[in-house]
Amino acid sequence: MSSSAAPRPPLAAPLLALVLLLATGGISCQKVGFTLVKLMPGVTNDPRNRTMRREIMGFGSKEFCKELMRRGTPLKLRDDAPAIGRFFATQCFHQELENDDVFVQFSGHGYTWTQPSGRIGFKLQGAIQYNPDFLLEGKTMYAYFRPRTVQSSKFETVMLERVATNPLGGLFAGSAQETANRMGNQIIAQEFQRGFTVLRDDDGSVDYGNGIIERGQRPFHPYQVRGSDKALLASDWVEIHEQQREFLGPFEIEGDDRALFLTANLDGTPAVDVMLFQRTPGDTWLQAYINQASTTPPPMPPMLSDVLAQGREWKRTVPLKPGQYYLVIDHSSTAGPVSPPPTQPGVLGTSDVAAVVRYVAQVGDAP
Repeated sequence: MSSSAAPRPPLAAPLLALVLLLATGGISCQKVGFTLVKLMPGVTNDPRNRTMRREIMGFGSKEFCKELMRRGTPLKLRDDAPAIGRFFATQCFHQELENDDVFVQFSGHGYTWTQPSGRIGFKLQGAIQYNPDFLLEGKTMYAYFRPRTVQSSKFETVMLERVATNPLGGLFAGSAQETANRMGNQIIAQEFQRGFTVLRDDDGSVDYGNGIIERGQRPFHPYQVRGSDKALLASDWVEIHEQQREFLGPFEIEGDDRALFLTANLDGTPAVDVMLFQRTPGDTWLQAYINQASTTPPPMPPMLSDVLAQGREWKRTVPLKPGQYYLVIDHSSTAGPVSPPPTQPGVLGTSDVAAVVRYVAQVGDAP
């Protein structure tokens, strides 16, 4: 396992960049069935082999909604930038059309952060028609989901942190929400046009990237994990501002005698809290985070509570029963023993030092 750092972007994020990576980038375990395509690349890449190619893509497309709803999707300003929020799909409908396209309708909720607004809680609905295809490069399959049409998208703001916590917020709450909704819808429609790429190697490892990734190239990750005997759940980085938190997952554990293997490092602030919750209390806490401006304590004690300190790589192996689990990274004063310096909520210009966390989550046999 190796770590590669990218230049750190400015902490201030314009309101126009509300959402830059939604459902089109969150497919992390697409099961394309590589054993079906162990043929000569020249044969499978030949556009004339349309029937065979579409049958293979249909096998993978059936997993679309399942994977979309499996865990949260990171929201980013750029593909190589840390996440500043997350989208969680709660409903998804998938249909294969007569022309072999894939039609997907989905809805869900999430949160993101910008300098002018602070945290934004939102709801999202979308409908997209994809033209799926794939190519082989050596032992790697590149599965492409190119949008044919973006049939609808609806971004609805449910909470603006700085409006809600400002004593004068009620005077312009309606205007601020209308602006956020309008900008969010514009950004979503533009971003959906990019599509996404799923990469699957012959050892079963899966990677993904927003947009169309050319054969021979790889998406950016702060940690590059190759050749491990553990299944990769996530390899990414997040930017968490003061009095905020990040909900990673939920990560699924299937079967007995399994464990979650976690690795992380921290930059930007001395320490943050790391907590593990089962999905049900995690969902309750997530709902409060999306809909309420002030952060709240967890609904119950965490299964794991630890401190991630700057300058030391953090590693934990957590044996778990079958189920789904959230890993929460907290940079607030309402959960865990670590508290950032007090800030003045709702006031622009207040000193804010963000925590930048690079992490890897894997699942494997418990020791």
